[in-house]
Amino acid sequence: MTVVASGSEALVDHRADRPRPWRRLAAGGAVAALLLAGVAACSSDSEDSSACDAAQQVSSDFQAVRDVDVVSDGTDALRDALDQLDQAVDEFASEAGDALQPAVQQLQSSLDDLGQTLQAAGDQPIGDSASQIGSAISSAATALQQLLDDANSELSDCDISSGS
Repeated sequence: MTVVASGSEALVDHRADRPRPWRRLAAGGAVAALLLAGVAACSSDSEDSSACDAAQQVSSDFQAVRDVDVVSDGTDALRDALDQLDQAVDEFASEAGDALQPAVQQLQSSLDDLGQTLQAAGDQPIGDSASQIGSAISSAATALQQLLDDANSELSDCDISSGS
């Protein structure tokens, strides 16, 4: 409160005590900006963590594909492992940022090729299609390694290995 002396009486200026709406607005805006920046940082870290976890799942599921003994377990076991891997890749694709999409698409394409190779093998003896299946798995492994390298580069605090 400000007291202003004017003539014989003192006037009280209540304007100094009045809240200034622009100050509240500015302070509120600053607080909101800080909160949003904090949420954005947490969101980014959280998104990176989710994408990193999803990439690790892709790596684990790919190792499961590689671990299938097609001779003793048959191509059905390989198809089942491939289906699980496809689901993990789809989950990663939804978690990953735009920068990782080319590598995701390359891996998906390689996995599609592997699926087509398995389908073409049909029920024929495994010896007849073993080299094509092995080649398709090798191509997918190369695409997976590129995806993991890109994920390690793009995602904060993410260290994924291919397990190979």
